Amino acid sequence: MFSDKTYAEMKKLNGAFESNLKGEPTILDTSDNAATIDWRDGQHGPYAVTPVKNQGQCGSCWTFSATGAIEGLDAITNGYLRTFSE
Repeated sequence: MFSDKTYAEMKKLNGAFESNLKGEPTILDTSDNAATIDWRDGQHGPYAVTPVKNQGQCGSCWTFSATGAIEGLDAITNGYLRTFSE
């Protein structure tokens, strides 16, 4: 559906094809970061991983991975873990 569009036409859609980067990248200091973090143990903040879910024959693996990512982000942001429905 996009193969016949020019660069100018694609740019009008959402601007995603134009770089927003300006100047040199900022290098963050990571010297005091932990080598690993186990989000299941609650020692580095909230528990951020729900128990393993079985999708069975559902065939919607994408929804299980998306829900897991949202659950973890929500837990890290809000401080408590909630289980969301796929």
